[in-house]
Amino acid sequence: MKHNIAYISIIILFIANAHIANAQRFKGEIIAGGNLSQVDGDMVIGYKKAGVKAGLGAMLPFSWSKYNENKNWAVSMEILYNQKGAREKQYDYNVDTADPHYGIKFRYHLTLHYITIPVMLHYYDRNIWSIGIGFQYGRLINYKEIEYDWQRTTYTNHPDSAQKLNSNDICAIVDVRCRIWQQLKIGFRFEYSINSMRTRHFRETTYYHEQTRQQRNNTLSLYLVYMINEKKTDKIKSLKATDRTYYY
Repeated sequence: MKHNIAYISIIILFIANAHIANAQRFKGEIIAGGNLSQVDGDMVIGYKKAGVKAGLGAMLPFSWSKYNENKNWAVSMEILYNQKGAREKQYDYNVDTADPHYGIKFRYHLTLHYITIPVMLHYYDRNIWSIGIGFQYGRLINYKEIEYDWQRTTYTNHPDSAQKLNSNDICAIVDVRCRIWQQLKIGFRFEYSINSMRTRHFRETTYYHEQTRQQRNNTLSLYLVYMINEKKTDKIKSLKATDRTYYY
């Protein structure tokens, strides 16, 4: 099932990019960058997990008024390989995962491999800056979890925490882009899971106090995007003295 969703997504993207060649309204996107992520609810703090973000996209500019030739709005859809997770080089063995105060030190490393499909609405300001909001569907295709120096693929070592990771991830996203040269732009994106990826039970070994937490992906991204089928910006030329208008 998870592979079928990825295949269908790729087919949809190829169909969208095929229209770009025949329809001047559509724009293509080539996206490459990196993530810094953490998992809220795992008791490991900080955007310490580095990952890859790369893929393709299609964008359709539009205007709310048919009389307005300036298309300051656009909708977009992307298909990305998105690597998320959490990491702590050393933590103390006091609870089911990381607690920075007591015990013997171990490492924790969670790597999540997603195929994600963001759908966004963008607003452009002077064709330089843009801000977008939307939602993203993610399908977990593989993951690796190392905890207490043991590797796991389906569950944790605590009997009450033997919960599989949720294969479906729904995120709210905010995206900001800036043109840096012609069709090349730099972007910043924030993604946060709406649904939980897993429920975990934490047990403190000192007082045997237990907690139950919902875990969610929390990701910051910095990336480059090259726009296909987008007009190049005109260079601003200095006015000659004969072109200037003087008022007296």
